[in-house]
Amino acid sequence: MGFGFDVLDTLLIPIIVGISEAIKAIGVPVKYIPFIAMALGVIGSFFVVEADVPMKVLLGIGAGLAACGLFDTGKQVAEMVKSKQSGD
Repeated sequence: MGFGFDVLDTLLIPIIVGISEAIKAIGVPVKYIPFIAMALGVIGSFFVVEADVPMKVLLGIGAGLAACGLFDTGKQVAEMVKSKQSGD
């Protein structure tokens, strides 16, 4: 057992991004989305991570935070591309 993400753990991140965005779209305040993403990560890790409970919780929190970072980074890149296209 190593400390790292496997393929299934990595697939959990875009699933969390999608669910978090759906939750945001129904009107949940944005300030709660990271906490919801962490909770989704912990819940999801119990299904995909083969480790003891503390490791599942830790990897779930990491997956939730990674999902928040992945979305924010993607949004920033999209804004940069859009501003560059409108500036040309």
